[in-house]
Amino acid sequence: MSVYEKLASMDAMMEKEGPGAGIELLRQQGYLSVCLPERWGGRGWEISPAGMLPMLELLREIGRGSLAVGRIYEGHVNALRLIHSFGTAEQKSRWSGDALDGCCFGIWNTGRPEEDVKFVKGQDGKIFLEGAKVFASGAEWVDRPIISAKNFDGGSQLLVIAPAGSGLEFDRTTWDPMGMAGSVSHRLDVTGVEVFTEMLLGQPDCYARQPWLSGGAMRFAAVQLGGAEALLEITRQHLRATGRTDHAYQEERVSKMLTDCESGRLWLGGAAERAEAAESEPERLVHYVGMMRSAIEGICFRTIQRAHQCVGLQGMLRPHAMERVSRDLMTYLRQPNPDGSLMGAGRYALGIAEPLESLWKGKKE
Repeated sequence: MSVYEKLASMDAMMEKEGPGAGIELLRQQGYLSVCLPERWGGRGWEISPAGMLPMLELLREIGRGSLAVGRIYEGHVNALRLIHSFGTAEQKSRWSGDALDGCCFGIWNTGRPEEDVKFVKGQDGKIFLEGAKVFASGAEWVDRPIISAKNFDGGSQLLVIAPAGSGLEFDRTTWDPMGMAGSVSHRLDVTGVEVFTEMLLGQPDCYARQPWLSGGAMRFAAVQLGGAEALLEITRQHLRATGRTDHAYQEERVSKMLTDCESGRLWLGGAAERAEAAESEPERLVHYVGMMRSAIEGICFRTIQRAHQCVGLQGMLRPHAMERVSRDLMTYLRQPNPDGSLMGAGRYALGIAEPLESLWKGKKE
C-alpha cells in the first residue's frame, strides 16, 4: 500500500483517536527529516530550490490520504524551514538531530488578542511566558513546537518549546469543528514556562519576513489539492461500485473534476519554479502563490460540489468517506485573508510595466 492508501485507511479512526498513527507512519517512512538540508542529514526537500516540487508532491499525497495529518505535517515542514532560515549553527544541529530521531515539529502562531503570549519578568529576574495559543495543530503529538511571543520591546519573538511530556496541558474544549477534528488544534496555555536563551529562534519579527510568510501558502494549498483528489477518487470508486458510470452527466462532472485536479498539479509546478528565484524576486513569488492559493481553493470548492452531485445523499451520510473528507476540506479551506492574497496579485500586475508574457517569468528565466 502507498502512504496515501495507508493514511486513508486510518483517517476515520484518527478523527476520533487523534493523529498519532498517521504521524508514526510518516516517522517510519523518514518523512520527518526529508525537509532538512542535505548537510544536516535530510534530502533538501522544501529547503533547496530543486527540492520544492518533491515536497509539494509529498504534501499533496499526504493530504489525499488525510487532510488532518497533512495539516500537521505542513506545520512540521514550516517549522524546520524557520529553524534553518533563522537559527544558529548550534540550533540547526540540535533540532535537525531531533528531526532525524523522529521528533515532530510545529508552528503555533495564533493567539487571541486578550490572551496572546508575552514575556513577563519574575521576582527573581527570570523571564517567563504568559498567555495561550489557539489552533495548536497536533497538540501533544508535536514534540518541538515553535510559538511566537511578544517581547518587552513589543516585537514578536519565536521560541522553540517542548510540550510533549512537559506537563503542559491542552484545552480540548476550544476545538469542536465541523471538520479537521483529527488535527487536534487545541488551545495551549504556556503561562509559567521559563524562557532560556537557547529557546529563542531568530531576531524579533523574523517570522513576518517575505517571501515565505505568504509564499509558504503553497504548502497548505498542496495539501488541500490532495483533499480534492481524494474526493475525485471516492466519487469514481462509488460510481463504479454502484453501476452508475454510464450516464452523460456523470461523465461530464467527472471530466471537469479531472481537469480541475490536473490544473492544480500544474499550479504546484508553477509555484515550485518561482520558488527557485524567491530570494532575488520575493514579490513575484508572493503574488504568484496568491493566485495559486485562490485557484486551488476554487478547484476544491467545485470538486466538493460535483462529488456530491455525482454520489447524492449517500455521500453525506456516515460512514461514507465522502462525508468526512468533504467536512475536513471545507474546514481546511478557511485559511486567513484569501481576499487580500488574491487582490495583491492584481495590484502587482497593475503596478509594473512589464508585458503580460513576462509578468511571472522573472530574471531566472
